[in-house]
Amino acid sequence: MARHISEQLEHLLSKVPRPLLSNHGDWIECYNGAWKIALEKGLRPPRPWNPRQDWYVDACFAEGIFQWDSCFITFWLKYAQGGLPNIANPLSCLDNFYARQDADGAIAREILADGSFAQNKSAEHDTPDTKPYFNHRAFTNPPLFSWAEWEYYEHTGDESRLRDVLPILGKYFDWYTNHRMRETSYLWYDEWGSGMDNVPRGDAWGWVDYTCQAALDCEFISQIAIIVEDNELADSAAANYLALKNLVNDKMWNEMKQYYSDVDRDDLWTGTLNVGSYWALMADLAPRDRAAEMVKHLRSVRSFARRHMVPALAAHERGFAPRGDYWRGGVWAPTTYMVIRALERLGETELAHHIAVNHVSNVAQVFAQTGTIWENYSPDVVAQGEKAKPDFCGWSALGPIAVLIESVMGIRVYGNRNELEWNLRLEEDHGIENLRVGDVLVNLYARWDRERWHVTATSTGPVDILVTGYGSASRELLPNTGIELVVE
Repeated sequence: MARHISEQLEHLLSKVPRPLLSNHGDWIECYNGAWKIALEKGLRPPRPWNPRQDWYVDACFAEGIFQWDSCFITFWLKYAQGGLPNIANPLSCLDNFYARQDADGAIAREILADGSFAQNKSAEHDTPDTKPYFNHRAFTNPPLFSWAEWEYYEHTGDESRLRDVLPILGKYFDWYTNHRMRETSYLWYDEWGSGMDNVPRGDAWGWVDYTCQAALDCEFISQIAIIVEDNELADSAAANYLALKNLVNDKMWNEMKQYYSDVDRDDLWTGTLNVGSYWALMADLAPRDRAAEMVKHLRSVRSFARRHMVPALAAHERGFAPRGDYWRGGVWAPTTYMVIRALERLGETELAHHIAVNHVSNVAQVFAQTGTIWENYSPDVVAQGEKAKPDFCGWSALGPIAVLIESVMGIRVYGNRNELEWNLRLEEDHGIENLRVGDVLVNLYARWDRERWHVTATSTGPVDILVTGYGSASRELLPNTGIELVVE
């Protein structure tokens, strides 16, 4: 059995991209370790209630499957490139949820092993034997399916799923806006529904993260609808996005404390400063001046610039736990990934890179100490968080894989345009081999010499490549020829 796993791991690592980082062997060990844990712990056979009958990668948390965990898994699993046994499509974990979508459009936060829902979507009130876990407020999760689907399409260029999933996404949007939207248009759930189980929120009536996530959902539904030429849905989703953007900025910006906040029934700001506020940046809702204030909190040691960034709860808030205590300060891969992507979208690439290096370095150091990857991490000590599960790949593989390639090394693949962009950010020789761009495999290497970047590239097919650093250079990379670009 051990030999079989070893052979499977060897096959897997021959298929996935191979980062080249001679100065950071610990990052490479952690990268390889994440794939190994995913292979040994994360693979799951088809569920009998899923007619699509595909294998998938699990959240590595419990017997049930979790909605927002599964969405975030796809952001690193897109790099599997056929290396994981029986996984034909990295989005197969999402198909489990689509298969169990109710006729009214509802999709559960958690689906148990037998296909039943962990929460009741319409319970009128909590009871002693169900509170807090089985209440209706926790039935659903952040609506991130459209982001996951768009990201996979953009990365691979494979649009074969988009037409089929768009009606599912549209029905889900209709359900949660019909059942989880106040008359004042705020979205609501509870801590379990938000995914940030024990973060202190106050008396929230309108939840800033859910409201911003709904706007993000509208943005990607609109983009998918444009691709499949459903102009009516594209226009309606875009209109919904603008309405939510106006609501968030009119009602949820805390002018006194300079961050986006939950609100109570009287439209008074009630929320703590926590990582959920940054969904406003991820959804591109914030005007420049407000975005700049949000960035200041990330740079402040008083808030988020701790030894390991980005804690779920700002350090100055009451209840912050220096060792994590789950979401009362724990550093979580999905929200850290979201913040990094939000900053890159905003143009704050230097800070995004700093947070990315900080996260990958800390995760790699704890991996070297413990031999595994954890559910969450301590913000003020280089260690796993309090109440953290080991072997969590799962969404925690985001750091060692996706964050490493995309935001530490600065490499982005756009298979939908047959393009590769490399923003040189590391001040050392580095590169990557076996990176798939559409149907093409690309090798890249950057060498710093005489105050210039010298980039060599080879590929198995034509790819447009743009390299930026202190300057920029772009060329069409032709098969089996290789090019050298000098970036000065």
